[in-house]
Amino acid sequence: DLDRANRVAAQIEAGAVFPFFRRNHMNAADALRAFNALGAARMLPMHYETFPASLEPVHVPRRELVEGAARSGVSERVTLLGSGLVPGHGRFTLDRLALLLERGGGDPAGGSASGDLPIFESLPRHGHMVLMGDFLAPLEAIHERVLRFADAGLKGHVLQILDPAEESLPFAGRVRFEGMERESPLLISRVEDIRAAYIEKLARHRDGLASLTRLAGWSFGVHRTDQSPQYALLGLYRALAKD
Repeated sequence: DLDRANRVAAQIEAGAVFPFFRRNHMNAADALRAFNALGAARMLPMHYETFPASLEPVHVPRRELVEGAARSGVSERVTLLGSGLVPGHGRFTLDRLALLLERGGGDPAGGSASGDLPIFESLPRHGHMVLMGDFLAPLEAIHERVLRFADAGLKGHVLQILDPAEESLPFAGRVRFEGMERESPLLISRVEDIRAAYIEKLARHRDGLASLTRLAGWSFGVHRTDQSPQYALLGLYRALAKD
């Protein structure tokens, strides 16, 4: 019914008012007031940037809507898996999450015993998740966890982060590998003998990650630690902007 639909999403115009259409159209502030009055979970802005319809620049309604949402507290809310914090918004929330990440206490990334997979927790339906890590756990386990979040109504993006050495295995001779997450040490007598097979297996694993995220309706990206993070962040922004 209409009442239930309004609680889920409200399609509200937010532009093309100056100077002639103020009586007939809503500006960004009007749109936010209407959104709050309807009590909807999401706003679907409309009636802006399609073509010049007033004397205001076409980008102004979007900018005013975003700025107004941030000031009024109806912009996106974020939290950190495993932190126990209720999703919030604003500089205070971001500073608090950054401090949690910096301290690394209380398992802020929500990791499981494998050190790579997030523990499932209930999150607002229709929300968005960003999962970051090396994702070298078995594909079956990753697939199960991603599907569980997807079945709970969440959209997401998986970003695999690897060191260049993890991709190319540039070592030679007898090498003892020790993990940073309590894994057992591994001694290999001639690393160069397994390099080709290692690189091939890693490529298959990455293809599997891309496939399973696609099946869940999620997106997938890769970042190397020797590259600027701005490219990964731009890809993440584009992936989230599609939804």
